[in-house]
Amino acid sequence: MEKLFEGLETVQDVDTSIKDVVKDAGNPDVTSPEWNDYVLSHFEKSEMYDGRPLCHGLRRVAEFLIGRIVSSRPTQVFAPNNNGQEIGRATVVWEIIFQNGHVFSDVADCWEGNTDDMFCVFNTATAATRAEGRALRKALRLRTVAAEEMTKKDTAAVVRSLSQAKAVV
Repeated sequence: MEKLFEGLETVQDVDTSIKDVVKDAGNPDVTSPEWNDYVLSHFEKSEMYDGRPLCHGLRRVAEFLIGRIVSSRPTQVFAPNNNGQEIGRATVVWEIIFQNGHVFSDVADCWEGNTDDMFCVFNTATAATRAEGRALRKALRLRTVAAEEMTKKDTAAVVRSLSQAKAVV
């Protein structure tokens, strides 16, 4: 076995310290007009819905491009409480902290006027997912909304209807 390594020299002065690593040389700067398309190019097909990123995809891409997420949690939850019934508006503030120290947060709400009917029953959870998605979009500097923020409802008509009802009262 010793004959196998005969004639090999041992390297003495090798710098083994950690160096700055660039994940993808040639990627655009976060302030460039190309940044949005660059970020969106990292999503898998299963992480998109109707051309918009889903929250789980935002999470993965954020960790890939920004770094490890060390904390992702709600900081405030305003659950609906109308005489003990879980109806009405839920609002959640979400905070994300990356290993590099960057912190992003945002707020979202969910109620029957801005959410498809099948998700209204889960209004606090839906508000939480929306808020997390908004914070991740902010971290990634995306110029689009997350799929979970969308609804098929005509929210402008809902708001007009509510405004007219209040004016009558």
